[in-house]
Amino acid sequence: MGYIKSEKIMLEKEIQSLLKLKSSLDNSFIQFCKLIKQTSGKIIFVDIGKSGYIAKKCDTFVFGFINENTIL
Repeated sequence: MGYIKSEKIMLEKEIQSLLKLKSSLDNSFIQFCKLIKQTSGKIIFVDIGKSGYIAKKCDTFVFGFINENTIL
């Protein structure tokens, strides 16, 4: 399998995962963000390998959302 075809397959899997995540977001995400914002200590998303990369993306996404939405 060529590099381009392999990359397209991987991207399609990522797209499907993001669409699944998008459809599952509900008020529990807002509650989660409020709990994080109320925490007085540090919040750390941690793991290794691919899941570590996902943890870093979660950190960026959640704290970006909290910082942009000051009404939480």
